[in-house]
Amino acid sequence: MDYVMTPSWRKPAGMLIILALIALWCVAVVSLSGIVGGWHWAL
Repeated sequence: MDYVMTPSWRKPAGMLIILALIALWCVAVVSLSGIVGGWHWAL
């Protein structure tokens, strides 16, 4: 079979969206770490 699959635009777009969601999650965790650290009942 000489059929070569060319990646569609959706695969890199999906990867970029996943990386953006991970980056947003990291920013949210870092920005809320001071507030959560101030909770006296947090372990």
